[in-house]
Amino acid sequence: MSISAKIGCPAHTLNQWVKKAEAGSGKRAGIPAEVADRLKVLERENRELRQGEEDQETVRGSAGRSASAANPPVEDLRAGRAEPSPANEIPRKASAPICRSDPWPGGSALRRRSSTAR
Repeated sequence: MSISAKIGCPAHTLNQWVKKAEAGSGKRAGIPAEVADRLKVLERENRELRQGEEDQETVRGSAGRSASAANPPVEDLRAGRAEPSPANEIPRKASAPICRSDPWPGGSALRRRSSTAR
């Protein structure tokens, strides 16, 4: 009976474990597990940083274009030749709640079902 059968795992899995252990101890050529794990972490961080830089470049590029297109020059605003963009206005607070009749989405039937389900 083989060792893999005695410990209850496939032979391929046991062979992979032995290879990793030998690579970690330096008996076999390969990257030790600690180095491989650290490499994965560094590659992930590098990928995230690169993605963040791309996102910032996209935001910087689009902000410059949209600001000049949406906002007329101050001189035109002062002279009355242009209107301010509605997208740049500060939103006002609502004077009344959005839903005046029932705070529960789905109405009172939903409340009855939830109270009887207990």
